[in-house]
Amino acid sequence: MLDVVESVNKTGLAIIPCLKELGTILESSGFYRAVQASGKQGKPIFECMKLDGVGNFIEFDDGTDQLESDVGAGQRLQFDVQKGSTVLGKAQAIVEEYLNAFLKFYKKSKNVKIEDPAILYNKQAPGQAPVTRQSLHHDLDIDADGLVLICALEDGVPIVVTPYSHIAVEEVERLKTRFSEAKIASSLPPSVFGTPQRLVLKKGQLLFLGGHTVHAGDSGVPNSPSLRVHWYALAGKKKNATSMIQQFHPDLADRFLGSLP
Repeated sequence: MLDVVESVNKTGLAIIPCLKELGTILESSGFYRAVQASGKQGKPIFECMKLDGVGNFIEFDDGTDQLESDVGAGQRLQFDVQKGSTVLGKAQAIVEEYLNAFLKFYKKSKNVKIEDPAILYNKQAPGQAPVTRQSLHHDLDIDADGLVLICALEDGVPIVVTPYSHIAVEEVERLKTRFSEAKIASSLPPSVFGTPQRLVLKKGQLLFLGGHTVHAGDSGVPNSPSLRVHWYALAGKKKNATSMIQQFHPDLADRFLGSLP
């Protein structure tokens, strides 16, 4: 466990092989059908950011109070698992026990509590192209401590993650009190921003992400829902609040995007 904690602290992420007991549950067709059925109640989440001709962010009102999400074609959906729900069964208890063990050693775990999980999946109508890659983002406000845990419920869940990006996010926030974002973009070396990497999670794998680690759901696999579950562990009364990289000055956003097409 200590090596997992060290990896998250240092690189911003860690991937854990499927836990044996969890793997047994995920192989059950009954479990998979139950999760799929619950997903029919899912609501769209953001896919990509709308930008104008010169790269400025266009606010998009999707009926929430955030004005920062673009539900696009409604192909990415989320179902919040309410307290007391049995949809995830023993799988939820197994993952949360592991997450609690992690938090005992995590440097930012003071007053951290585990939020109720959410089931995420992709939807593709007949004749429709697979979902596009999300905008790069980190899941917690810059002043919030905590982390994200993603569990793949099937093989082939694609995600883009930028190792060490939490360092860049926090450094940019510090420098913003003194310099413009354009100045920061031209001053910091490329190595500070890290390089986005594409990962494909296998069934039962656990992906730990620091709350400020930059990532995005990658382009979808044809006719695959890419079922996964997200847990958030947050300090105090903070809530997960998605921060889009494309809301930075275009020059600064480009530094985070790197070579990612």
